[in-house]
Amino acid sequence: MKLIEALAAPRRAELAQKAAELAGMVRKMSPSQALGGISIDPGGSTTVPQNDLNPTTAVRDGFKKNVWVYACVTRLASAASSLMWRVEKRTGEGERDWEPDPNDWRTKLLAYPNRSMSAKEVFYYAFAWLAINGNGLLRRVAGGGNGPNSTIELWPASPVNVQPVPGPAWIIGYNILENGKVIRKVDPEEFIHCRLPDPLNPIWGVGMLQSAWASVQADVASAEWRKTLYASGGVPPGAITDASLTTTELVTEAHAQLKRAWQRNAKEVVPMVLGAGTNYLPFGFSAADMMIPQDRELTVAEIATAFGMLPAMFDSSAATYDNLRTAVRFMYDNGVLPLADIMRDALNLSLLTDEERESDSVYITYDLTQVPFFRAEREAKIEQLGKAIRSGISRNDGVNLLDLGLEDTEGGDSVFIETGLTLLSEAAEGIKEPPVAAFASNPIMQPNPDDAEEMPGGMNDGKDGSGMGDDPSKKKMYNPAQPRDPGGDEGGQWISEEGMAAESARTPEEHRSAASYHARRAKELQDKGRSAKAHEDAVGAHLDAVDSGTTRDSMVANLSSDRAHQTEFRSRRTKRPHA
Repeated sequence: MKLIEALAAPRRAELAQKAAELAGMVRKMSPSQALGGISIDPGGSTTVPQNDLNPTTAVRDGFKKNVWVYACVTRLASAASSLMWRVEKRTGEGERDWEPDPNDWRTKLLAYPNRSMSAKEVFYYAFAWLAINGNGLLRRVAGGGNGPNSTIELWPASPVNVQPVPGPAWIIGYNILENGKVIRKVDPEEFIHCRLPDPLNPIWGVGMLQSAWASVQADVASAEWRKTLYASGGVPPGAITDASLTTTELVTEAHAQLKRAWQRNAKEVVPMVLGAGTNYLPFGFSAADMMIPQDRELTVAEIATAFGMLPAMFDSSAATYDNLRTAVRFMYDNGVLPLADIMRDALNLSLLTDEERESDSVYITYDLTQVPFFRAEREAKIEQLGKAIRSGISRNDGVNLLDLGLEDTEGGDSVFIETGLTLLSEAAEGIKEPPVAAFASNPIMQPNPDDAEEMPGGMNDGKDGSGMGDDPSKKKMYNPAQPRDPGGDEGGQWISEEGMAAESARTPEEHRSAASYHARRAKELQDKGRSAKAHEDAVGAHLDAVDSGTTRDSMVANLSSDRAHQTEFRSRRTKRPHA
C-alpha cells in the first residue's frame, strides 16, 4: 500500500498543481472571453482595439467645434471636479458608523494632488476625458512610505497616448505611445483608470460623445451652412443672363466686373454670369435648405440626452425657475453623480490596500454637502422635516423618510401635536384644573356658578347673588360640574343629563377629530395673543378619553369651545330662562 501511494504521489502533485492553476485562472479571468475570444499573449504583446471615435478627432471636431458638446462637457466636468473627496474610517458595526479621517495620507493627496495643479484642475481633466472618451486616467507617483499603495502625487493623463495591455491577469500594463509608436511599458498600478463600460471592450471605456457623434456632425454642418449664408450677405444663389455675351472671353470679363461690383456683405458668393440676354434668375432656397435651422432643435436634444442632461438646460424659452431646477437635478442624477461614482470606485481600488478593502474599514467617497445645489435641497428638506413633526411624525422617522443622513436622537421617537409643539404623552395626561376654572374670563351671557356676585348680563338683583331673587326653587339651578354645549369663543349653554350621556357615548375617532379641532383653535388664539387654556384642556381630555376607552364628566365639562359639535348638541340643548 505504501508503495502504491509513493508511486501515485507525483501524479497527485501534478493534478493539485493544475487545480491550483485553474483556480487562479478563475480568480483572475483572462479578458480573452470578454473581448470576444481574441487570443491573449501572456507576454504582453496583445493590443485591443480602442473605441471607434479617435480621441483627437472627438476633441477637435466635437468639443472645440460644437457649442453643445462644449457646454455639456464643461458643465459635467466642472460640477464633478468641484466635489470634495474625503477618507472615512469605520467606527462601529452600524451602517452609519463612519467618520471622516482628516489625518489620513489619502485625504491630503486628494486635496493637493501635486505641486503644480489644483485638485479641481486635475479632476477636471479626468472627468472631461471620461465624458468625451469614456476613459479618465490619473497617473500615480509612488512613494511616501504609507504602505503598498502609497502615493505622493497624482497627474492627469490623456488617453490619446495610452494603451491598455491585456494578459492572463486582466490588465498587465499600459503602453505609452509617441507618434503612434510604443516607447515604453508601465505597470498597471501606475494608472488610476476609471472608464464608462463598453460591452465589447471591458478594459477600455466608451465616451458619452460616441453615441451622439452623428448628431454632432449634423449640427456642425448646420452651423457651417448658416455661416456660409451669412458670409454671402444673405443673398440666395442665382444667375444673370446677357444676350450680348456671346463668347467665353466676354462672359469671363463680365463676371470679373460683376464680382468687383457685388461687394455689399458678400465675400465670394456672387451670381453666375451667362449669355443669351440680360436677366437675373434667383434660384431661392429649397425646402430642404429651409429645414436645416429647424433640425438643430433635434440635434440639441440628442446631444444633451447623450450627456445625461435635459434640453431645457440650454433652451431660453423654457428657462423658468422650476424647469432649470429640474434640469440641474437631472444633470446631477444622470450625468455628474454617475461619473463621480466611477471615479470613487477607481480610487478605492487603487489607493486602498487589500486588507482595508476586505475588512471594509476604510472608504474613499465624495461629499455633497458643500455643493450649493444640494445645500439648498437640504435646507428645503429641513423645512419639510418641521412640517412633518407638526403633522404627527416623530423626528427620527422624519429624518429617515427625508434621507437627511442624521443620527437618531434620544427622545426622537416622541410624537408632537401642533399646539405649541406639546408632547403627545403630556397632552394625554388629563385635566389638572377644575373644568370651570379653565376659563380665563367669564363668557358673555353665561352664569358663573363659582361667583354668584358677578352674574353677567345684569342678572344680579343684589339680594343673594343667584339672579333669581329669594325664590329657593330657582337658586343653584346650575351645577358647576354640569357640562355646557359648545358656543365658540363666547361660551355655550348648559346641557342636560341626556346630553352628558350622549357625550360619553362618543367613539374614539370622534374624540381624535375633536382633539385635532381644539389643537387648531388653540393655535389660532395663541397667534392672536389670546388665552387658549380651554382648548388645550379639551385636547387633553379627548386624548385621555381615547386612552382610557371611556369618558368622564370632567372631560365633558371642558368641551366649551368645540364649534364642530354645535349642531350635534343643539337638538339636546336646555335653554336657560332669562330674567
